[in-house]
Order: sequence, then C-alpha cells, then structure tokens
Amino acid sequence: MEKPHVIPVKLLKLIAAKRYIRRKHPIIPTFEQDIASYSSGYQGELSIDFHINHILDPYHKLHNLYIPFKTWHFEIDTLLLLEKFLLALEIKNLRGDVYLEHEAGIMRQSYQNEEKRYQCPIVQVEKQARQLNHWLNHRGHKVPVETLVVFVNPNVKLHNQHPKTIYPYVLSHIYYKLKNHYRNAPTIKNRDEIASQLIKASTIPNPDVLSQYQLTFDDFEPGGICENCLQKSPKRQGWGWVCPSCHNKSLNNHIHTFKDLQLLFGPEITTTEAAYWLQTSTEVARYLLKKENYRKSGSHKRIKYHLNYNSQTDYQYLLDYNKNFYKMTLVTSSD
Repeated sequence: MEKPHVIPVKLLKLIAAKRYIRRKHPIIPTFEQDIASYSSGYQGELSIDFHINHILDPYHKLHNLYIPFKTWHFEIDTLLLLEKFLLALEIKNLRGDVYLEHEAGIMRQSYQNEEKRYQCPIVQVEKQARQLNHWLNHRGHKVPVETLVVFVNPNVKLHNQHPKTIYPYVLSHIYYKLKNHYRNAPTIKNRDEIASQLIKASTIPNPDVLSQYQLTFDDFEPGGICENCLQKSPKRQGWGWVCPSCHNKSLNNHIHTFKDLQLLFGPEITTTEAAYWLQTSTEVARYLLKKENYRKSGSHKRIKYHLNYNSQTDYQYLLDYNKNFYKMTLVTSSD
C-alpha cells in the first residue's frame, strides 16, 4: 500500500501569485525566496524514494501525512510501515554546513556566507512520532515508532552528527540494524488497517497565501502568461491566443488563467471577472467559460461558474513554469 507524494499547495499558490503580482512589487523577493525553499523541500522529498527502494523487505510507504490531532495537525514527510515497527522519516534538502545542537533544540545552516537557524529536526520528528503514537494508541494500535532525519542534498556536510541524522545512502543499512534490534518483537499483524486509517485521515494543507502575505486583489495585474516565453500577455485573436512577444499560438491559454485564479481567489468566478483577468470582452469570456463546461449557479447577471481543478493533477504546468523561469533567469544573468 502506498500514499504518493503531495505537491505542496502553498508552492503552487506562490508560483501563481508571482505570475500575476504587479511589476516591481516589494513582495517579489520574498516570493522568490519562499518558492525556492518550498521547491527544494519538495524535490528533496521526491528523492528519498530511490534510497527507500534499497530496503528489500515488504513495507507500506506513506508520503506527506497531514493528520488532524486535537486542535492542530501533525505531519510526517514519509512513514514506512514495516513488519515489526514503523519508521518516520524527516527529509531535509539543505546545502552547506549544518550544525546540530540537539539539546538546545537548534539547527544552524551556514551557506554562502549566510547563517540560518531552524528548529532541530530531531526534536521535530520525535514530536511527530509521539503524536503519531498517541493517535494510533487511541485507535487500539500499540506499535513502536522509530525516527530518522535524512539529509538528502549531496552538497551538505553535517557537524555534531546525532545517531538519528543520516545521509540517504545509509538509510537501508540503518533499517537492517533496526530490524535486528526488533528481531524478537511481535509482528504487526494489522499493518493494512493502520495504513488505510492513516491514508483516510490525512488531508492536504491549503493555506490562505493572500492573508499570510497581506495581499489583496489590487496587488495583482490581469492578463495571461505565455507558456513559451513566460511573458505577459497573450492576446485573443480569432479562436485562439497569440503572444505579442514570441508569436506563440495557443488554443487553451485561458485554462491556465482559470486554474491560477482558483488557487489565488477561490473556485467561483463571474463572466465580468473572467473578462478582466483574460483582458477580453465579456462575450468572449462567457464563451470560454461555457466551453469548459463548469458548473453554474445563480441566474442572469449573477451567474457564477465553479472551477474544480485538482491541486495534485492539474498544475504540473506551474512546476514547469517555475523550472523554466529559473533557467531563463540564469541565462539572462550570465549574459
């Protein structure tokens, strides 16, 4: 049984917000920094699968658990349900020199003459394991939970290393040591049930990015994005869209705009709002909304269309946009 990786919705929202934020807005550097951080974390989590595959024993693999607990949630990057114990992995994709001060609850990262401080990930994953244990005990599952912090970036050097902090290439080796430690422990006979309950309980965090960054509708400017040159903004010509910068033609550029708007402002949109964001007439906007067959509510001038895109399956173009934008920035800066 497996629960796949979750694309962070906050990452998608930040990329969408950056596409529409007004030029020279002071929040842009913060967006770029946070997008880089969330993107790095996501890529690090994806990379762990290669190393998990070296564990040859059967297991259930659950990624990105986000479980309601009392008045908050606890989250686990990756949880392996093994024959006799569970293994919670906290994934870190940091570069440079990392200093662990476990007793003080601090981790310091020194990279490119800059030092950052974080909560100690050992404390973090142990807290998550205690909450997971409490959650499982409440449902009648008494199973041991082991924890590891895995630093997956090849350009990291760990200092003051703790037994629970490892490089990814020793993950399977550590697993077999733990397996030997639990050789006389009872087998977990209801692993399928535990995995199913965790998957069912897990949700996907959906933060209000506009509120977090204190942004309003007026901080954004209308117009779609050319997916070829990444410039604003394609113009409606005939039955399609043409980019004035690179002359790329597209029939469906408006769909990406609708998807972005759902992330930023929610699933409801009117014809007038669509016309504003697409920079077209209301007649064209109404035609495009009807063409996509969105569910409608209301009547006459108060009709609202309900966008219904899935954050995990419908937004690969934003991840591609972010990657291509970064590449173009590197090329431009080297010229």
